[in-house]
Amino acid sequence: MSRDGSPSPDKSTAPQISSGHPASAATCDAGIFIDDCLGKSAIGIVWSGRMIPEDGDDDDFTIPIAVKMAVPRENADPEADEDERDTIREEGLIYDYFAKSGTHGITPRYFGVFEDAVGTVAVILENGGTALKTFQNLANDQAQKLFAKAVEMHSAGVRHHDLVPRNVVRDSDGDLKIIDFHVAKTGHRCRGSLKCKELLQLSAALGL
Repeated sequence: MSRDGSPSPDKSTAPQISSGHPASAATCDAGIFIDDCLGKSAIGIVWSGRMIPEDGDDDDFTIPIAVKMAVPRENADPEADEDERDTIREEGLIYDYFAKSGTHGITPRYFGVFEDAVGTVAVILENGGTALKTFQNLANDQAQKLFAKAVEMHSAGVRHHDLVPRNVVRDSDGDLKIIDFHVAKTGHRCRGSLKCKELLQLSAALGL
């Protein structure tokens, strides 16, 4: 059973992504191993896994990762505007934008979008922890830090469009990161935390 309560796909059927053929990537010389299903997102299945750099070994260089995958649809409409794979590619562009703009700490570390020979597309991030179920249990300092990250995200020109608890993850140290940018848009000109609708809504949800 996955974390969201839905049936977990058989791990043996999970597509194996070769990091030797990145569509866009910050890291490409690595082995990627899929472990467990974390749940289903709006645009694919999310798996936990491990990434081992080519010159590393299991003990010293294993990086925990989260892999959001979309596979080719059976009997897909060839005239359809896009499918989940296109959406994952577009989401990867948002993470890539943050990485290249020097904006760090808003999202988990981004490793790239990868595609395999059969058409599976995956965006790979460092595993940022467990998704929140509610904002109400956050301590005030955590809520303030999350809001600051949202303000920084807007300052970088990105509007998320879905800033809800399930799209925020918390690691074992309590650090919060924002994920799931599949409906996000760049080019946002923020009017500030007292006028921007998304920031006002987040502030209210956080009780600030």
